[in-house]
Amino acid sequence: MPKGDIITGLDIGSTTIRVAVGQMNPHDNDLHIIGAAEHPAEGINKGVVTSIEDAVASISGVLDKVERMTGIPTERAYVSVNGSHIVSQESHGVVAVSKADGEIKEDDVQRAIEAAQTVATPPNYEILHVIPRQ
Repeated sequence: MPKGDIITGLDIGSTTIRVAVGQMNPHDNDLHIIGAAEHPAEGINKGVVTSIEDAVASISGVLDKVERMTGIPTERAYVSVNGSHIVSQESHGVVAVSKADGEIKEDDVQRAIEAAQTVATPPNYEILHVIPRQ
């Protein structure tokens, strides 16, 4: 059976850090969990990193566990962090379409994303990620 893509999810909580590794089955497109681990979270309080050294050690610890379990090094991961300081905000970007026939090209989408990012952010906040929608 050909091996499918590896997907890693990392949940960074205040008390526990958990990781799950799954492999996509190319035949039925199902995700099969091939490893999971957890490690006490240190250096994190209510989603805020209070000690970078302790947080790094905790995250490294759980990743080491699951890598030993699966034999697969973690190259990429979907990361979940929660806290009252993390917010989602909707914004709109409007730009003129560059082609005369009205066809929207990738550069039009990129300019709209950049325009949407010009929204005012509160002090001490920054935009981490932009998710375009149609």
